[in-house]
Amino acid sequence: MKYTIILLLFSCALWGQNDTTYFNSARQEHLLNLRKEAIKNYTKAIKLNSKYSAAYFYRGCVEFDSSLFKQAKNDFSKAINLGYKSIQYAYELRGRSKFYLKKYKNSIKDFNKAIKVDPEFSNAYQYRGVSKYYLKDYKGSIQDYNKAIELDPGNADIYNDRGNSKFKLRDKVGACLDWQKVVDEWSIYSEDAKNSISKYCK
Repeated sequence: MKYTIILLLFSCALWGQNDTTYFNSARQEHLLNLRKEAIKNYTKAIKLNSKYSAAYFYRGCVEFDSSLFKQAKNDFSKAINLGYKSIQYAYELRGRSKFYLKKYKNSIKDFNKAIKVDPEFSNAYQYRGVSKYYLKDYKGSIQDYNKAIELDPGNADIYNDRGNSKFKLRDKVGACLDWQKVVDEWSIYSEDAKNSISKYCK
């Protein structure tokens, strides 16, 4: 009798493992930075529900954080194709995944799509600017950085990146002003800016 009760409890525990249960477990593991475990549970959720767009999106986020950019790109694509509700974030993160895969032109297409959905999405402008920088479109990158700063003036990285683009255009004064702003206002994030100032602004 005791064995039967234990078996029944075990069976009930298995029946309770649905796609949402696995998804919620994965979310908690993701927040705790348990990336391998999170990926496993997102995958289990997807196996039970192949149209679970949020599971693809968040599995892509974990893969992105783990530098698994090809896998992340594929999962963001799947989330987009399934109509993930916050689709601008999927476009932006797929664009960033493509950037790290050195597909700069293709990444810009995704940032364009993110901006079309949400014209106030500062990250999309910022990272589109970074892609343009790597394509040596320094003027275009500065335009995007300007818009990103307008939307998110407290982001030190944008000022640092804009300084890099200005320097490429031989605007040494403008570059040094941007780098100095990073040092003055965000010292914790200023290592790159300090190095640039040391090399080019003395």
